[in-house]
Amino acid sequence: MWDPSQKDDDTPWSAPQSSPSPTSTPAAPAEPSAARTPFAMTPPPAVPVVDVAPPAAQAPSAPTITTPRPAPSAPTAPPVLGAALGAPSVTPPPPGRNLAGAPLSAAPPAGLSGTGFGNAEPPAAPAKRRRWPLALLALFTIAASGALSWGVATYVNDNNEPAVATEAAAAGTAATAQPAMEDTTTPTEPSITSQSTSAQSLEDEPFAQAAEIIRPSVVQLNLGQGLGTGVIINENGTILTAAHVVGTNTDVQVTFADGSSTAGTVVGTHEPTDVAVVRVDPTGRNLVAATLADGDNVRVGQLAVAVGSPFGFDQTVTAGIISAVDRIVNQVSMVQTDAPINPGNSGGPLINLQGEVVGINDLIFTESGTSAGVGFAISIDLAVIIADQIIAGVEPQLALLGVSTGPAADGARGAQVGEVVAGSAAEAAGVQVGDVVIALNDVNTRGSADLRAQVIDQPPGSDITITVLRNGEQVDLQATLGSTG
Repeated sequence: MWDPSQKDDDTPWSAPQSSPSPTSTPAAPAEPSAARTPFAMTPPPAVPVVDVAPPAAQAPSAPTITTPRPAPSAPTAPPVLGAALGAPSVTPPPPGRNLAGAPLSAAPPAGLSGTGFGNAEPPAAPAKRRRWPLALLALFTIAASGALSWGVATYVNDNNEPAVATEAAAAGTAATAQPAMEDTTTPTEPSITSQSTSAQSLEDEPFAQAAEIIRPSVVQLNLGQGLGTGVIINENGTILTAAHVVGTNTDVQVTFADGSSTAGTVVGTHEPTDVAVVRVDPTGRNLVAATLADGDNVRVGQLAVAVGSPFGFDQTVTAGIISAVDRIVNQVSMVQTDAPINPGNSGGPLINLQGEVVGINDLIFTESGTSAGVGFAISIDLAVIIADQIIAGVEPQLALLGVSTGPAADGARGAQVGEVVAGSAAEAAGVQVGDVVIALNDVNTRGSADLRAQVIDQPPGSDITITVLRNGEQVDLQATLGSTG
């Protein structure tokens, strides 16, 4: 259970060593953004305009030449243009002569066509009237090129759809032509991404599959002074959790996966195994009970998922593997996992990839106060045995064989019997001092801790088969387990 005012309620051990400081991963550099370069047009060079002073004694009908032209021979009075960059100046020609110094009635200079040059009406200034259509045409051409380039880029990026739509709109084509094209072309990339995201199968996501299965059954428990987790094990509103989560409380606020909440009642607790049961009124609720695994089928190395409310973050999913089974911690049979478990995960389910509950998250080994990858969940078999007795309203009892054991001689495997309790299940089954228990119900027994875990994971009164080594021979014995009461 996570208590904001406490450092860690789920830490059975602590050590003075300090945890290594976390390292930070530098953020990946941002990808360069693409930008279109606007089209640019180089304006034509400016044409200087030279103001020409009219002849001093020119008749009103005499034309004024605005464009100076070279003379076939050296001019008698060459025009003087401004030497500086200021306004140009022109020396006016003598009366009756043009800028080249020739008489106005003289023939036009060589290389010029037309009649009456100097006496007839001069041609209209073509430069002004012809430059603006050309400039307009250039601007139109550049604009059209830009629009075409943009259209081509859009066509490539969007896999034809915007371009087709634009062309169809420009040509006035009926919209019914588009579906036919879509039926014969490859779907666009955005459509593929959208469809794969919305209809993506979880076949290749085993952790996500397991989380989806268990999520409706996981609840958050609010005790006022702290938070914990529970798992629904019956549609009638029965919730399995850890005893240290509810403590001495008789009432608890239960929040479901959909965000709704209701008041719950603590049915009972068993401190030796740290198991508790809470019940809510199922009326008007579609409660989903979790599927419970068979503890005998839990294997070391199989993948596991823990769901809970670490530090108050409800419906948090972490993943790892089963690190060990039948691990005796505080005299309780535990499943060890490296799936991160932190304060607030207590009471939540540890599941396999089929979404079946293999344990109830309970303890962590830590030197820092947070998960070090060594977490422990109460064996689901033991949790159910205790929960059933709590629901039945009886004092929970554990199964009892009635022997005391130690390591086998010469470093051999198994648990060597050092004492047999009188009147116990072991005595009734014929277990003798010196026997080495090597298996229980055909599951190997490595030592005394394994034997205790194997026994208490059985309901009191269960019939079991004990395999022992006696004088070098293997012997199978039948026993009916007693109880601690």
